[in-house]
Amino acid sequence: MDTYIWNPTLRKSKKLLKSSWGTSCYTKYGLGFDDSRDDYKALFIDHCGNSYNGEFSNMRVVVNIYSSRTDSWTTVHEQLQGIFLLNCSGKFINEKIYWDASTGIHDYNVCNIISFDVADETWGSLELPICGEEVFNIKLGVVESELFVLYTCKPGILMSGF
Repeated sequence: MDTYIWNPTLRKSKKLLKSSWGTSCYTKYGLGFDDSRDDYKALFIDHCGNSYNGEFSNMRVVVNIYSSRTDSWTTVHEQLQGIFLLNCSGKFINEKIYWDASTGIHDYNVCNIISFDVADETWGSLELPICGEEVFNIKLGVVESELFVLYTCKPGILMSGF
């Protein structure tokens, strides 16, 4: 599969060099811009493992980072072990890409918000609001230059913020 970065404002596209990303059906991605280096970075995160009866064993996470400035890939293996990103595409705000995350591939309850700083290439996390023992749901969004979280604690109660 060929992958391109396209800037609709400039009407220019760039075909990315081949990498080993996209080898699992659980590939997540993000695109960000490092203003200090004038560098677009694309991330492809693969959750790889052996499947048996719908359960995964030997799960590992492979992160492939593409830099447009150097036209090259970096692959890292250890940063997100034990974390499963839920939203397919990350939300880019203020030089960071954000995903909601859980602790298992079949656990869709968000336990954390994970971030990737495109300038420093470092990972971070944000605490979630406390809602007791109740079932909750989280959706990430962007409003102007702010990350927003739609956070529901139980039917009929709605909270938002950040």
